[in-house]
Amino acid sequence: MGYEYDFVSAESGFLGLMLDVLLADASVELNAPALGIKEKEEFTGPIPLLGLIGRVYPVRWVNVTGRVSGVSLGSYGYAIDAEGSLNLNPIKCVGISAGYRYLRARADYNDDSLDLTLAGPFVALNLRF
Repeated sequence: MGYEYDFVSAESGFLGLMLDVLLADASVELNAPALGIKEKEEFTGPIPLLGLIGRVYPVRWVNVTGRVSGVSLGSYGYAIDAEGSLNLNPIKCVGISAGYRYLRARADYNDDSLDLTLAGPFVALNLRF
């Protein structure tokens, strides 16, 4: 979920600021019967991200989009979410996207830590209203 404000806007594209909220839902389980350890931790919470987005329209129903957003948690860590895509929108409310997505999160708190990287190509069907 997010909000976008385009501070530069033209027929050929735009450049704007974004405020996104990612929902983190994590579950970690440690099971070591030989040591008598069986623990499970769960976490669900929002992660607000601030970033930039830009889009260029080489032709009317084709666009190239790039965006990057993130948050610093000070000495506790950070999160970065970035994406580059080619988008085809032959119908007003329907589109197809293909691109590359990169999500990186790093956090340390007391003896707990998180080091997560999700990255790779994607294809998506978009419905807009």
